[in-house]
Amino acid sequence: MEYIVFDLEFNQGYNKSLNKTISNDRCPFEIIQIGAIKLDSSFKFLGSFNSYIKPTIYSKVNPFITELTGITTEKLSLESKFPEVYNSFVSFIGEEEATFCTWGISDMKELYKNVNFHKLDFNLLPKKFIDIQPYVAKILGLPSKHLP
Repeated sequence: MEYIVFDLEFNQGYNKSLNKTISNDRCPFEIIQIGAIKLDSSFKFLGSFNSYIKPTIYSKVNPFITELTGITTEKLSLESKFPEVYNSFVSFIGEEEATFCTWGISDMKELYKNVNFHKLDFNLLPKKFIDIQPYVAKILGLPSKHLP
C-alpha cells in the first residue's frame, strides 16, 4: 500500500469588462497545478510530482488566483495541457495499490470533474482516499467540526 498526498491549484474564468468571475458549468474549476508526494506503507518518502498546466477552459488566469497563488497566465503559457499532465501523474502514481490523501474533499471532486471534462479514464486513479484535514486538526489541537 502506498499513499499519494496531493494538492491542486485551480483557475476560474474571469470577465475583465464585467469585473466578474464566470464559469463553465461542466468544469467550473480548471486545474492549473498538481503537486504530490508518494509514501510507502511506513510513510517513507518515495518520490514527488509537481507540474503546472496550461489552461484551456479559461485561457487567462483569474486575477484573484494570481494574487492567491502567484501563478500567472504567462507562467503557464509554455506548460503542457491537462491530458498530458494527467497521464504523467497517473504514471507517477504507478501500479501499486494506493490511497489518495487530500486536504478536504474539494480536490478529489475537482480532479474527477477535470478528468471527465477532458474525457480521460478516471479508473486509472486510486479508488480510496483520506481527508487528512480533521486528523491534522486533532493532532494540532485545532477546532474542527468534523473530527474523527
